[in-house]
Amino acid sequence: MERTGLWKGGVAFLTEYALPPFPRKRPVVYTESEDLIHWTHGEQVITPDTEDPFQLQFYSLTPFRYEGIWLAGLLRMHTVPDVLDPELAWSYDGKAWHRNRARTPFIARGGEGRFDSVWLNLPTNPPIVNYNQLWFYYSGRAGGHGAQFPEAYGAIGLATLRVDGFCSLRSGEAPGGVLTKPVTWPGGELLVNADPRRDISGHHSNDTSPGGQVAVEIRDADNRPLDGFGFADCNPITRNTRIFEEQPSWSMPDRDKLCVHPVTWQDGRSARQLAGKRVRLFFKIQDAHLYSFRASSS
Repeated sequence: MERTGLWKGGVAFLTEYALPPFPRKRPVVYTESEDLIHWTHGEQVITPDTEDPFQLQFYSLTPFRYEGIWLAGLLRMHTVPDVLDPELAWSYDGKAWHRNRARTPFIARGGEGRFDSVWLNLPTNPPIVNYNQLWFYYSGRAGGHGAQFPEAYGAIGLATLRVDGFCSLRSGEAPGGVLTKPVTWPGGELLVNADPRRDISGHHSNDTSPGGQVAVEIRDADNRPLDGFGFADCNPITRNTRIFEEQPSWSMPDRDKLCVHPVTWQDGRSARQLAGKRVRLFFKIQDAHLYSFRASSS
C-alpha cells in the first residue's frame, strides 16, 4: 500500500453484487490503478459472513491512515429494517480487513425522531484532530429508501472521540498485565494514554474520583527488569490523561501533550535515559483503560 517516487495512481474500494451462494449480497472490493484510467480486476476484501444478519449488505468502505495502520468506516445496510450505520474495521495492508467480534456500530444511530435515527454515513476524509479529541463529521437521515420530506430530512452531525480512543486494554479490580515485544527505544519520554477512572461515561474528563492505576516496568530484551525501572519504582498513572477541557496554552504542533502523560520512576528516572537500548515494556493495569503509548519527540 505504500508507494514511493512520483507514483500518480490510486486505489479504490467499491461494492458489487456477489455471486451465489450469497445472491445480491454486496461485498467490498479492492482495485488499484497506475494511471487512474486502467484498473485491476476487483478483489473482494470484506464480505458479509455467517455471523452477520442474513439481510445485511455493505454500502461502502471509507478508509484512512491512522498511526501506521488503516482504519475504515464499514457502512452496513441492514435492509430489514431499512437502517444504515458504520462499523469500525482495520487493516495492516489495505486488503486483509478485520472487524470487531461483537459487530457493534462505531457511531450509533440517534433515537426516534432525531435526524440520524435511520441512516448514518461517515465521510471519506479522516477525522480532524482537535487537541485531545478526534472529530468525526457525519451525515444522518430520518428516513430510508423512498421516504419523502419531511420524514426523510437530514443534517450534519459531529461525533467526538479521545485521541487513540478506538479501543482499549482494560482490567477490572483484579490487575492484569501486557508485555510488549522487544523494541529499540528511540529516545524521549514514555507517554501513556490511559484512563484509570471506574466510570468513563461521564462528561467531565478531569474527574479524579477513586479508581485504578496504570504502572509500567521496563525490562531488557531477555525479560529481566532494569534496575530502577521496576513496578516498585514507578510513579503510576492514577488519573485520566485526557486532562484538557478547554484550549490549552500550547500550540497544535505540540502533539506530545495530546491525551498523554509521561511515565516516571523514582529518583527522576525516565525512559529518556534508555535511548538506543533494546527493551520490553510491561504494563500493569488495574481498574483502568490503556489506550496507547509512544515515545515523545527526542
